[in-house]
Amino acid sequence: MDGFSSTTSRELKDAERAKKLARAIEALARGQSLERAAAYAALEKRLLVKFLESVKTWVEEAAASGKPDPRREPRKEPRKTQKRASKRTDALRLIAFTDGASRGNPGDSACAVIILDEKNEELLRRSKRLGKATNNVAEYEGVLFALELAELLGARELELRLDSELVVRQLDGSYKVKHPVLIPLFEKARKRMRSFDRVTVTHVPRKENAVADKLANAELDGRADDVI
Repeated sequence: MDGFSSTTSRELKDAERAKKLARAIEALARGQSLERAAAYAALEKRLLVKFLESVKTWVEEAAASGKPDPRREPRKEPRKTQKRASKRTDALRLIAFTDGASRGNPGDSACAVIILDEKNEELLRRSKRLGKATNNVAEYEGVLFALELAELLGARELELRLDSELVVRQLDGSYKVKHPVLIPLFEKARKRMRSFDRVTVTHVPRKENAVADKLANAELDGRADDVI
């Protein structure tokens, strides 16, 4: 039984690694750097480099033995069709759930981000402590953190989802930012949003943002790694 469990566990790990490598290759195909491709796939850079080196060795051996290199096979698609397809697939679209927490308002605070791909598969989750801040400041810091991570992953389009109606309405232009502490955070967020091709900000109920909320509070408790 133990041998079966061990084999199953190893197979699951191999399958997960293969999935991550596929994501990394997808990112590299879009022109991302090794660092960004590894970050996008939640994979260690050294493992990605090792895999690419093994592929290179295989290709060289195949070429030496006279086997055709699949990379050199001519494409039958017309050039214009290829170009249109590239435009449709090049833009990486991500979804980010973000939340901020403050105990005392102002008080000890933290923010958290959960990033998903278009298929709603989780790519990464991050949280960080912010020191003493209000809840609204923590919410803005969560938005900025999400923008930073999405940019690192190479996203061109991003949907931000958060349960703070105030921050959502300010970012979409419905509400004017009046508080002097929030103005620079708002301006920084808007500037960073302009670096993407498209960013949408969506208000969601708290229950839909429960994981990000739980992660932010767990960060304050020093147990962020325990959040599932």
